[in-house]
Amino acid sequence: MLKIYYFHPMELYFSDIEKEDLVFLSRKGIVTNPRDIDLQNMIDYIKLLKEHDVVYYRDLYYSVAFEVLSALAFGIPVYLLETKRRVSKRQLKEIVEVFENSPYFKRNIKRFKTNFLEFYSKFLEVIKISG
Repeated sequence: MLKIYYFHPMELYFSDIEKEDLVFLSRKGIVTNPRDIDLQNMIDYIKLLKEHDVVYYRDLYYSVAFEVLSALAFGIPVYLLETKRRVSKRQLKEIVEVFENSPYFKRNIKRFKTNFLEFYSKFLEVIKISG
């Protein structure tokens, strides 16, 4: 059965929109909802993401943009829930812009680069472990 990761902002947790999305997605496969998971570190996140066949997302916030870009880096197909279509090149450009223009990214660029380098080195460890 298809394993689906559902990316959406925390503002939608327990909302009617989230309920509707979960009904739609559960018809397609087994859904992982991040609100039900307590991830301890990036390695756990990477391992969890790698276990999925497809990603669906709703509403493009900084955190969702980061998750979508991570999935695409793994080669996991990503779909926008509002359209039910795979992310296009135009949408990918918008995702990158949201990520790069987020106040968090701009205020914390040095910290982000440090964290990203740490994430990337752990990312490489996970790839090596998974063989």
